Amino acid sequence: LIEIVKNNEERFVKFFNECPAITTRFHALELLPGLGKKTMFEILEERKKEPFKSFDDIKKRVKAVHSPEKIIAKRILEELENPNEKYRLFTRPPLIRR
Repeated sequence: LIEIVKNNEERFVKFFNECPAITTRFHALELLPGLGKKTMFEILEERKKEPFKSFDDIKKRVKAVHSPEKIIAKRILEELENPNEKYRLFTRPPLIRR
């Protein structure tokens, strides 16, 4: 899964650059495993200065994010393992077969 994420780096870096707030008190970035409000605000500040260009760029500019590809892969796995996941960032809900 991590290799798939790495091979689609542009798509996932775009997510870091463009993901929106879900509500006035909750941001899509907070759905990523291990990212709290402090890291979310750091990402938002850095992307305001200049959009991220790569996973390496994210690692350099956001101290708490050491491996964005692993964070994304972990979130994808959570979405795949939980069919009742309320917020899906990277996957579609499972089809209901009748």
